[in-house]
Amino acid sequence: MIGIDIKGKSYGDQPVLGNVRLEIASGECVAVLGPSGIGKTTLLRIAAGLDTDFDGHVTRPERISMVFQEPTLLPWRSAGDNISLITGASDAAVEEALLRVGLDGKADRLPDQLSLGQRRRLSLARAFAAKPQFLVMDEPFASLDKGLANDMIALTLELLADASIATLLVTHSEHEASRLAGSVYLLHGQPANLAQTRLPSGLS
Repeated sequence: MIGIDIKGKSYGDQPVLGNVRLEIASGECVAVLGPSGIGKTTLLRIAAGLDTDFDGHVTRPERISMVFQEPTLLPWRSAGDNISLITGASDAAVEEALLRVGLDGKADRLPDQLSLGQRRRLSLARAFAAKPQFLVMDEPFASLDKGLANDMIALTLELLADASIATLLVTHSEHEASRLAGSVYLLHGQPANLAQTRLPSGLS
């Protein structure tokens, strides 16, 4: 169980987050919606342990994977190395990870030899190859066209179905939230607070 209990977060004299409480069970995906600049990425960084300068407490497991807005790949290392160097996965595990995301046969390719969609798939492969207990996703399908975004959402759902991972998705897209998450929350106000919301039907 992931437990997030934030009493407040500020940057200097500027309050960003107010009272934010959230629990995510193993196997559950929770989405947090909100406009740009509201504090979604700040919440994500706190949840993942990247920001500890806040008032409150977070309970999280040791094994955490993150998927960012842009693929954070090592440009001078091959696709296979981008998985093995970060996760410690064996050659066989790397091959399996690439196969699951449709990148079989591309282990020796450098990131700039892959399309944007393939780099996004590689980022997902690396995240899941680490066998995380907690997966944090920050606008993972931003800048993708609708067709490619839908393909990536379907792939993510397939990968999540095979693992019991607590997942936190932050996004501005109601479509992504409705497809991936069982519970959806809205970050709003100044400082921002969290409220559970029900999305309109027909978004998926």
